[in-house]
Amino acid sequence: MLRNPILIALSVFFFTATCKEPQISEIQWKDSIEDAVALALKEDKMIMIDVYTDWCTWCKELDEKTYVHPDVIKESASLVSIKINPETDGVEKTEFIAPFSVTGYPTILFVSGEGRLYGRIGGFAEGPEFATRMTAILENKDKIDDLISRHGSGDVEASLELLENYETLGVKQDAINVILDLKAKGLLPAEPDYYISLGYYYFDKENYTDAISNFDYIFTDLKPLGETYFHTVYMKGYSMFLSGEKASALKLLNDQVKLEENEFKSQFSDLIAFLKNAESGVVE
Repeated sequence: MLRNPILIALSVFFFTATCKEPQISEIQWKDSIEDAVALALKEDKMIMIDVYTDWCTWCKELDEKTYVHPDVIKESASLVSIKINPETDGVEKTEFIAPFSVTGYPTILFVSGEGRLYGRIGGFAEGPEFATRMTAILENKDKIDDLISRHGSGDVEASLELLENYETLGVKQDAINVILDLKAKGLLPAEPDYYISLGYYYFDKENYTDAISNFDYIFTDLKPLGETYFHTVYMKGYSMFLSGEKASALKLLNDQVKLEENEFKSQFSDLIAFLKNAESGVVE
């Protein structure tokens, strides 16, 4: 029996329409981080985390102007969304965002269910701009995942690009992990900036022995100049002092003050004064 082509076309139209992802009229904010993570993992989506405070004026502007914009709402359908107030929310939420070094509000983080940061938006943005940045972050996810994979395969170029992404995102520990991995494999380029970052990492961890060794390598082998020279000697002296080599540290720093051509004399003098005051128990 011949079928009516018009009825067939209508059937296809209605079937297609019913299979489309349902349209949403507002961002669907989740209440708990556990639910947000579970849904993100289940549907392979990123989590958009609005980190805000009650006193933040621009946070309220985001709510009133940006999050109601149609383009932003449309992009949010590809994400799992949650709000976190670090001043009032429970430990589960605050611990989840702790690795991402949020220092101002609002900060909007874009994170995988596993806790990997893919992007951030700091401060207020109007709806169209915010939506454009959301799209860019969503598109950048595949690139970062590819860089991670290539980094694991020993692709140094990919590793350095991944490192640059992490530094831009402000995820210090992820950046340091790339540097440490490259160094362990003997693949870290002999460029002072990488080793300066590594030296600060050791210093923050109170691993002064490795910090001193790292700054020695920069000074002896990489011949730093300008600000890199300043950071190298400054942090070597600071590390030596805290490791117990106080006399040697002060001599190193004083020698820098005596150098006529040293443009950082005042900074070295300030550090010497600070260390002497700290040793005597005087805090200015």
